[in-house]
Amino acid sequence: MDRFDEDLHRALRERQPPQDFSARVLVRLRKSSRRSVSWFSRFAIVGVVVCVLLIVVVQYNQRQQEIVRAERAKEQVLEALRITRDKLQPVQDRLRGSSEH
Repeated sequence: MDRFDEDLHRALRERQPPQDFSARVLVRLRKSSRRSVSWFSRFAIVGVVVCVLLIVVVQYNQRQQEIVRAERAKEQVLEALRITRDKLQPVQDRLRGSSEH
């Protein structure tokens, strides 16, 4: 066997891990899973908060637009009533005048 074969044989030889190897792996897994869940949870919470804020802003904007439309409609009704009053006033005056005679 030449030197390369010996080095390869030595490198590939089965070795036993240290006794606390399993415990260390489990501790690392728990820490990393907590971290990933924690980041995922934070991301999910931020996503939910952004969605809720977006819904609130959209609904507020729609409500404001409804208020503006209602105000315009109110002004149009009042203007229509003014026009009607102005058109009917001469008729009412003539009716009063003819009933006085």
